[in-house]
Amino acid sequence: IDSLSSSFVSNNSDRELTITGGDFNQSAKVWFGNNRMSDVTWNGSTSLLVKIPAGFAPGNYTVKVKNPSGDRAVQRGFIIRVGFTETLSVGDSHAQVKALEKRLSTAGYFTAEPDTTFDSDTEEALVRYQTDNFLQVTGRVDANTRYYLNNN
Repeated sequence: IDSLSSSFVSNNSDRELTITGGDFNQSAKVWFGNNRMSDVTWNGSTSLLVKIPAGFAPGNYTVKVKNPSGDRAVQRGFIIRVGFTETLSVGDSHAQVKALEKRLSTAGYFTAEPDTTFDSDTEEALVRYQTDNFLQVTGRVDANTRYYLNNN
């Protein structure tokens, strides 16, 4: 494997990943970790297109390609992360809030321990994130912020 078209995708909708390399066979099989991918398109000996279904488990995956001849190729560090599907605001309490706080923490905006409660700390971190990324500052995960979080 020479490259992947992205180092991450969000799992809120079906996503496509292009794997480039050499000597891929039409019958090549692709795995993400121990999960064999069912929707793989051969685009010639140097390119495979893999459809990652919506809802695929978040995690850090090793991508493996195996030709029928037994030849294998591996690329580590492909990330599938939680995709945001709901509008989130102060007072909300569920798993997507925790995923938001983790994402904001990784980016350096949220300093508390991530939990499932959207409180004033979450709102303040999100406002800084929106400001720094030139998004409309609403203090909630609206459609525009959700799109940005899922694609950047």
